[in-house]
Amino acid sequence: MTSSYPTKSKAVLNERFPWCVEWKKDLRKLFGAYAAAKQQQNVLDYDDLLLCWAEMMNDRELAAELGGRFDPRVG
Repeated sequence: MTSSYPTKSKAVLNERFPWCVEWKKDLRKLFGAYAAAKQQQNVLDYDDLLLCWAEMMNDRELAAELGGRFDPRVG
């Protein structure tokens, strides 16, 4: 998931947040520290939850099991 991070972060900064380009190194350190802190504390933020949910839904059996918890017609 993170293999294309440098390319994507550069494009995002240049295209969406051009006023932040001068802080690219600081932002990279900040986000790296944030990711490390989440991992150390075994916590997920909202983005992580969405990504994990989407990944779980790619597994048909798991998707059916989870869907059955919310919709009694499924599962």
